[in-house]
Amino acid sequence: MLSPDSIASHNVVKEVSLASEKRKKILPLDLEPVEIPKNLQYALAGLQRTPMTNIDAIIRAIGKLGLEATQAPTMKIVKETDGRKSLMILPFEDLSPTGDNSWFADGIVTELIAALGQIKSLRIADPQATKDYKRYTGTLPVYAREMGIRYFVQGSVRKFGDQIKINALLLDIETGDQLWQDSLKGTMEDIFDIQEKMAEKVVEGLKLHLTPGEKQKLVEHGTENAEAYELFLKANEYFTRSTKECFQLAARLYSEAIALDPGYAQAYSGKANAMASLYRAYDRNPHLLDEGLSLLQEAKRLKPDLASVNQPLSAILMLQGKLEEAEHAADDYIRSAPQDYLSHFSLGFFYANTGQP
Repeated sequence: MLSPDSIASHNVVKEVSLASEKRKKILPLDLEPVEIPKNLQYALAGLQRTPMTNIDAIIRAIGKLGLEATQAPTMKIVKETDGRKSLMILPFEDLSPTGDNSWFADGIVTELIAALGQIKSLRIADPQATKDYKRYTGTLPVYAREMGIRYFVQGSVRKFGDQIKINALLLDIETGDQLWQDSLKGTMEDIFDIQEKMAEKVVEGLKLHLTPGEKQKLVEHGTENAEAYELFLKANEYFTRSTKECFQLAARLYSEAIALDPGYAQAYSGKANAMASLYRAYDRNPHLLDEGLSLLQEAKRLKPDLASVNQPLSAILMLQGKLEEAEHAADDYIRSAPQDYLSHFSLGFFYANTGQP
């Protein structure tokens, strides 16, 4: 059984080496895709590796070893819950030399989820599930069965200065096949093209058929200014830390992004969300809410179809005691963006905070 842990075990290496010397039958099974280390390469040379999730391939491999399978299991790893294909973007690993670009890796994942989340034929796990997976200690096939998810995107990010490199692959956990794998390189100026290619490759790998509107949304960006976008991603990271200082820093970074691109509607909405969160948790200054509403009005003027403005709008109206308007804003969010998990969260947040659990 090949996994990052097993190939690091001296006992496993010893047993495989002894089995190879005694010419025993060896069948390497991938629990997770790994690169064979040098101390195992000789013993496994010429042996076909088979994904643990691909039952048919295992049976064929057993047959090649001169053994006979008496009965093939028929249980599927993932039970389909509806007609949509299920996908999760796993956390991207930060491989940057300085090791301090997790904000960038997390931002890439969140943006990819947002782009793919607009496809109606796709059921995609939300960003919170991706963050929660960082604490998961089991194997991916078990997780896939528990969550009812068949397809996964795995990846890593390397950022040094302006240079970026993103490695990503699309995995079918049912068959163990890698439907797509690529390495995308460039500078921060190329980040939008890189994100478009990643989203398009996932769509191709899953063989999804998009409507013209979905194709258009897949390539839309909030800004064409790479520097403003970088500030936006950093602001998002600080926002998630939920401390007073981090809410304040997030608001400043959103402001810097707006200064670079005054037409960046998402940055206006992000700053309004930071100010509403700052008011709710730390600072009951009503000017925070007033400024937040002004920012959201500008965001809606710049991008009338930006549904996500309804999240901070609902929160601010609720904090101002305008409960009917707050509920209406959350309802509007769901109607205009039913695929966006935050739309449902917004209405749930409203009910939970107004004594209507």
